[in-house]
Amino acid sequence: MQLEWKQLFVAFVVIILTLLGFQINKERCAKKQKKKRVRKNRMDILDSVQKSDTRTGMKKLYLNTPCIESTFLTERISQRHQHQQDGDGKVLEPSKVFLKMEALQNGGSYHIRGIGEYVWNTLGMHKKRYPNSDVRKDVLFVCASDIDGCIAVALACKEWQARCCIVLSESDNNSSVESLFKRILPPPTCKVIFHGKTWNDSDTYAKDLCVRSDHSNTHDKSDNNNSKEVCELLPFKWKYLVPLTDNEWVFQGYASIVRELTAVKPDCIILTTCSKLFMEEKERRNNR
Repeated sequence: MQLEWKQLFVAFVVIILTLLGFQINKERCAKKQKKKRVRKNRMDILDSVQKSDTRTGMKKLYLNTPCIESTFLTERISQRHQHQQDGDGKVLEPSKVFLKMEALQNGGSYHIRGIGEYVWNTLGMHKKRYPNSDVRKDVLFVCASDIDGCIAVALACKEWQARCCIVLSESDNNSSVESLFKRILPPPTCKVIFHGKTWNDSDTYAKDLCVRSDHSNTHDKSDNNNSKEVCELLPFKWKYLVPLTDNEWVFQGYASIVRELTAVKPDCIILTTCSKLFMEEKERRNNR
């Protein structure tokens, strides 16, 4: 009799453990399915982001970022302009302030619009002029900028399988910066060089790098740390210095912000920089 009870108890425990195993397995399957759905949604978002731009045929590296109301700024403006009246004596409605969330761009780089447009158009122009050229071997994009602008260059080169050289000042020289660019575009596709104490030094160095050739005898004695990297970059036939401003293609890329704001139709746009591109886009639209 005791043996039967023991057998029943063991059978009961086995059944409980089996049911628990089924439940755990079910939860694991549900988590896997959820991860697959999340991954699929992310891929759908990326596909929608990278659809062709009807204006240039360029794959969109940038996101159509949302406009989010800033309650803080809205309250400040409302308090300052309380009971303000128009010409007819009517009290004006309080203004609302919206922020264009460009910090949400790929890689967190708000330069991706302009620089992405520049890299795309430069590669297109290069292929038309030199149809037999291998972009991966012959073309090098050189950029001396802040880290944000250089991230945009690396992302654009990664998308269109080009090579780039990032020149930063010594003040940015740390392991986290190098590891950041290695994650985006690992060497030798992307070379990171630290030169000079200020941005002016690194910008001058980048310009000099673009005009050097593998037959050049010029050598900066103060640049022994980067001599190996420089020798690897010299054989490139075509080197393009990436501008952050004062370039028509860069302006066209940033002007996409104006096209996105046509859906919102704000009364005014407040800028901290790059006002020229907005004025050009506004003028172009008014002349249609």
